[in-house]
Amino acid sequence: MCRLRPQPVTAALLHLPGHPPTPCEAAIAITDLAGRVVHLSWRNDASGWRTGRRVPAPHVATHPGGKPLHQLPEQFRLAGWADHFGVRPEDLVELDGGGSLDHDLRDGTVTLHRPDADPLTEYLRWAARGQPGGRLFVLARRPDAPPLADLVRLVLGLRLTVTITLTDHVRNTGDLRLIQGESWDERADPRPRWRHSRARPRSPSRR
Repeated sequence: MCRLRPQPVTAALLHLPGHPPTPCEAAIAITDLAGRVVHLSWRNDASGWRTGRRVPAPHVATHPGGKPLHQLPEQFRLAGWADHFGVRPEDLVELDGGGSLDHDLRDGTVTLHRPDADPLTEYLRWAARGQPGGRLFVLARRPDAPPLADLVRLVLGLRLTVTITLTDHVRNTGDLRLIQGESWDERADPRPRWRHSRARPRSPSRR
């Protein structure tokens, strides 16, 4: 969530060294829904600008279109909290809806779309996007998945077909532009109905 400035800022001021960016903040709550919770408060006015210096965010990669990818320090990476809850970084999901947590938030990376953009400010805007009050809730718990045998019995009983896909992103190791670790996907679909066509006997042609 970013707040508007009380006074207009000219383009010249934006390029002055040490000039603070638009104040932005994001609140992160990580929980296992079993009594443990961690609250994080990310801000660019206190954490990002001290004595006129920016938080270090080195350039770690470049997208094919030429846009740079920067990585923020450890305190802005959610993957490090996975060990605290005894889970893997890929087990972190958004509590509202259960969607996968964006790998940029896990690794603290941000793509800059302007050469004068501040990495931390852009990162906070990305983290707080679409979240009421700029607050993101993260679930840190291994997925509740039934044993494979139970899943097979359920699928057979409902006359469905199931496709389980495991993707190992080992080839992406070290390339922070891409997803790291492993990802799973399950899909259940109705069985296809095979239609057997019976060829009608042809009567001999008469001349």
